[in-house]
Amino acid sequence: MSRLGDAASILNSAEASIRTLVGEAANDGEYDEILFLTNLAKSVASLAKTIETPRGATSVIDNRTDAVAQIRTRISYGSGSTVPKRSKKGTSTSYPRFVRANGDLVKIGWSKSTAKEYQHKAPHSILSTVAEAIKVQRLEDGVLRPPQEFLPLSLPSGEAIPDYQSYLCLAWLRDIGVIERHGRHGYIVPAPSDIDSDIADSWDKLSTI
Repeated sequence: MSRLGDAASILNSAEASIRTLVGEAANDGEYDEILFLTNLAKSVASLAKTIETPRGATSVIDNRTDAVAQIRTRISYGSGSTVPKRSKKGTSTSYPRFVRANGDLVKIGWSKSTAKEYQHKAPHSILSTVAEAIKVQRLEDGVLRPPQEFLPLSLPSGEAIPDYQSYLCLAWLRDIGVIERHGRHGYIVPAPSDIDSDIADSWDKLSTI
Protein backbone atom coordinates (compact mmCIF):
# COMPACT_ATOMS: atom_id res chain seq x y z
CA MET A 1 0.00 0.00 0.00
CA SER A 2 3.03 2.30 0.33
CA ARG A 3 3.22 2.72 -3.43
CA LEU A 4 -0.46 3.61 -3.52
CA GLY A 5 0.17 6.16 -0.80
CA ASP A 6 3.01 7.62 -2.85
CA ALA A 7 0.70 7.79 -5.87
CA ALA A 8 -1.91 9.63 -3.81
CA SER A 9 0.72 12.14 -2.67
CA ILE A 10 1.81 12.72 -6.26
CA LEU A 11 -1.77 13.36 -7.34
CA ASN A 12 -2.41 15.71 -4.40
CA SER A 13 0.71 17.66 -5.35
CA ALA A 14 -0.44 17.80 -8.97
CA GLU A 15 -3.85 19.09 -7.88
CA ALA A 16 -2.19 21.87 -5.85
CA SER A 17 -0.05 22.84 -8.85
CA ILE A 18 -3.09 22.97 -11.09
CA ARG A 19 -4.86 25.21 -8.56
CA THR A 20 -1.90 27.58 -8.86
CA LEU A 21 -2.43 27.60 -12.62
CA VAL A 22 -6.08 28.50 -12.02
CA GLY A 23 -4.90 31.59 -10.17
CA GLU A 24 -2.55 32.52 -13.02
CA ALA A 25 -5.34 32.08 -15.57
CA ALA A 26 -7.58 34.29 -13.42
CA ASN A 27 -4.93 37.01 -13.33
CA ASP A 28 -4.74 36.92 -17.12
CA GLY A 29 -8.53 36.91 -17.55
CA GLU A 30 -8.45 33.54 -19.33
CA TYR A 31 -11.94 32.33 -18.36
CA ASP A 32 -11.94 29.30 -20.64
CA GLU A 33 -8.69 28.14 -19.05
CA ILE A 34 -10.08 28.76 -15.56
CA LEU A 35 -13.03 26.44 -16.18
CA PHE A 36 -10.86 23.80 -17.84
CA LEU A 37 -8.17 23.81 -15.16
CA THR A 38 -10.74 23.83 -12.36
CA ASN A 39 -12.41 20.73 -13.78
CA LEU A 40 -9.02 19.10 -14.26
CA ALA A 41 -8.05 19.82 -10.64
CA LYS A 42 -11.33 18.30 -9.45
CA SER A 43 -10.69 15.17 -11.52
CA VAL A 44 -7.17 14.76 -10.15
CA ALA A 45 -8.46 15.28 -6.59
CA SER A 46 -11.18 12.70 -7.21
CA LEU A 47 -8.62 10.22 -8.49
CA ALA A 48 -6.45 10.78 -5.41
CA LYS A 49 -9.42 10.08 -3.15
CA THR A 50 -10.03 6.72 -4.81
CA ILE A 51 -6.50 5.74 -3.84
CA GLU A 52 -6.91 7.04 -0.30
CA THR A 53 -10.11 5.07 0.36
CA PRO A 54 -9.70 2.00 2.63
CA ARG A 55 -11.53 -0.33 0.25
CA GLY A 56 -8.38 -1.96 -1.06
CA ALA A 57 -6.36 -2.08 -4.25
CA THR A 58 -9.12 -3.72 -6.27
CA SER A 59 -11.49 -0.78 -5.86
CA VAL A 60 -8.64 1.59 -6.70
CA ILE A 61 -8.06 -0.14 -10.01
CA ASP A 62 -11.78 -0.24 -10.79
CA ASN A 63 -12.28 3.45 -10.05
CA ARG A 64 -9.05 4.57 -11.68
CA THR A 65 -10.25 3.74 -15.19
CA ASP A 66 -13.31 6.00 -14.89
CA ALA A 67 -11.35 8.86 -13.33
CA VAL A 68 -8.62 8.75 -15.98
CA ALA A 69 -11.26 8.67 -18.70
CA GLN A 70 -12.83 11.80 -17.23
CA ILE A 71 -9.47 13.57 -17.20
CA ARG A 72 -8.78 12.59 -20.81
CA THR A 73 -12.22 13.80 -21.84
CA ARG A 74 -11.63 17.19 -20.22
CA ILE A 75 -8.16 17.46 -21.73
CA SER A 76 -9.72 17.05 -25.20
CA TYR A 77 -11.61 20.29 -24.39
CA GLY A 78 -14.35 20.69 -26.90
CA SER A 79 -13.55 20.80 -30.61
CA GLY A 80 -9.85 21.61 -30.19
CA SER A 81 -7.05 19.46 -28.83
CA THR A 82 -5.59 22.19 -26.61
CA VAL A 83 -6.87 24.78 -24.19
CA PRO A 84 -7.68 27.98 -26.08
CA LYS A 85 -5.36 30.83 -25.28
CA ARG A 86 -5.71 34.56 -25.67
CA SER A 87 -5.59 35.53 -29.32
CA LYS A 88 -2.77 37.77 -30.46
CA LYS A 89 -3.79 41.33 -31.09
CA GLY A 90 -4.86 41.85 -34.67
CA THR A 91 -4.40 44.85 -36.88
CA SER A 92 -7.87 46.28 -36.29
CA THR A 93 -9.30 44.45 -33.27
CA SER A 94 -7.75 43.47 -29.95
CA TYR A 95 -9.10 41.16 -27.27
CA PRO A 96 -10.51 41.13 -24.75
CA ARG A 97 -12.91 44.05 -25.17
CA PHE A 98 -15.47 45.19 -22.62
CA VAL A 99 -18.87 46.67 -23.43
CA ARG A 100 -22.32 47.10 -21.86
CA ALA A 101 -25.49 45.28 -22.89
CA ASN A 102 -28.83 45.71 -21.10
CA GLY A 103 -27.14 46.57 -17.82
CA ASP A 104 -24.63 43.70 -18.06
CA LEU A 105 -20.86 43.93 -18.24
CA VAL A 106 -19.81 41.98 -21.32
CA LYS A 107 -16.38 40.65 -22.15
CA ILE A 108 -15.78 39.92 -25.83
CA GLY A 109 -12.91 37.50 -26.31
CA TRP A 110 -11.43 35.46 -29.10
CA SER A 111 -11.45 31.66 -29.03
CA LYS A 112 -8.46 30.23 -30.84
CA SER A 113 -9.96 26.74 -30.88
CA THR A 114 -13.11 27.82 -32.72
CA ALA A 115 -11.59 30.86 -34.47
CA LYS A 116 -14.43 33.13 -33.49
CA GLU A 117 -15.52 35.62 -30.87
CA TYR A 118 -17.25 34.61 -27.67
CA GLN A 119 -19.02 36.63 -24.99
CA HIS A 120 -19.24 36.30 -21.22
CA LYS A 121 -21.61 38.47 -19.19
CA ALA A 122 -22.01 39.59 -15.60
CA PRO A 123 -24.88 41.73 -14.25
CA HIS A 124 -24.00 45.14 -12.84
CA SER A 125 -25.10 43.94 -9.39
CA ILE A 126 -22.29 41.40 -9.45
CA LEU A 127 -19.80 44.10 -10.41
CA SER A 128 -20.89 46.05 -7.34
CA THR A 129 -20.45 42.98 -5.12
CA VAL A 130 -16.97 42.34 -6.50
CA ALA A 131 -16.04 46.00 -5.90
CA GLU A 132 -17.16 45.73 -2.28
CA ALA A 133 -15.18 42.51 -1.88
CA ILE A 134 -12.05 44.30 -3.11
CA LYS A 135 -12.44 46.91 -0.39
CA VAL A 136 -12.73 44.21 2.27
CA GLN A 137 -10.00 41.94 0.91
CA ARG A 138 -7.43 44.71 0.41
CA LEU A 139 -4.60 44.36 2.91
CA GLU A 140 -2.91 47.24 4.71
CA ASP A 141 -0.02 47.37 2.23
CA GLY A 142 -2.46 47.73 -0.67
CA VAL A 143 -2.12 44.14 -1.84
CA LEU A 144 -5.37 42.40 -2.70
CA ARG A 145 -5.83 38.97 -1.17
CA PRO A 146 -5.66 36.33 -3.96
CA PRO A 147 -9.13 35.94 -5.55
CA GLN A 148 -9.09 32.18 -5.07
CA GLU A 149 -9.00 32.82 -1.32
CA PHE A 150 -12.21 34.89 -1.19
CA LEU A 151 -14.23 33.43 -4.05
CA PRO A 152 -16.96 32.39 -4.49
CA LEU A 153 -18.93 35.49 -3.56
CA SER A 154 -22.63 35.85 -2.88
CA LEU A 155 -25.13 38.59 -3.65
CA PRO A 156 -26.84 40.36 -0.72
CA SER A 157 -29.80 38.06 -1.39
CA GLY A 158 -27.57 35.07 -0.63
CA GLU A 159 -27.47 33.86 -4.22
CA ALA A 160 -24.05 32.43 -5.10
CA ILE A 161 -22.13 34.20 -7.85
CA PRO A 162 -20.47 31.94 -10.45
CA ASP A 163 -16.71 32.37 -10.24
CA TYR A 164 -16.36 33.13 -13.96
CA GLN A 165 -18.56 36.22 -13.50
CA SER A 166 -16.44 37.43 -10.59
CA TYR A 167 -13.28 36.89 -12.63
CA LEU A 168 -14.86 38.77 -15.54
CA CYS A 169 -15.45 41.75 -13.26
CA LEU A 170 -11.91 41.53 -11.90
CA ALA A 171 -10.55 41.52 -15.46
CA TRP A 172 -12.46 44.71 -16.28
CA LEU A 173 -11.40 46.37 -13.02
CA ARG A 174 -7.83 45.60 -13.95
CA ASP A 175 -8.46 46.97 -17.45
CA ILE A 176 -9.63 50.32 -16.04
CA GLY A 177 -6.88 50.50 -13.41
CA VAL A 178 -8.90 49.90 -10.24
CA ILE A 179 -6.61 46.96 -9.58
CA GLU A 180 -3.14 46.40 -10.98
CA ARG A 181 -0.95 43.35 -11.41
CA HIS A 182 1.37 42.59 -8.51
CA GLY A 183 3.97 40.01 -9.44
CA ARG A 184 2.70 36.93 -11.25
CA HIS A 185 -0.01 35.84 -8.86
CA GLY A 186 -1.73 38.86 -7.41
CA TYR A 187 -3.10 42.39 -7.55
CA ILE A 188 -2.71 45.66 -5.73
CA VAL A 189 -5.37 48.33 -5.22
CA PRO A 190 -3.55 51.62 -5.93
CA ALA A 191 -6.37 54.05 -5.07
CA PRO A 192 -8.92 52.39 -2.75
CA SER A 193 -10.75 55.64 -2.01
CA ASP A 194 -11.46 56.11 -5.73
CA ILE A 195 -12.89 52.66 -6.45
CA ASP A 196 -16.54 53.70 -6.66
CA SER A 197 -15.94 56.85 -8.69
CA ASP A 198 -13.53 55.11 -11.08
CA ILE A 199 -16.05 52.33 -11.69
CA ALA A 200 -18.92 54.79 -12.24
CA ASP A 201 -16.92 56.92 -14.67
CA SER A 202 -15.60 53.94 -16.62
CA TRP A 203 -19.03 52.30 -16.72
CA ASP A 204 -20.55 55.40 -18.33
CA LYS A 205 -17.80 55.38 -20.96
CA LEU A 206 -18.34 51.76 -22.01
CA SER A 207 -19.70 51.22 -25.49
CA THR A 208 -23.09 49.54 -25.68
CA ILE A 209 -24.27 46.70 -27.87
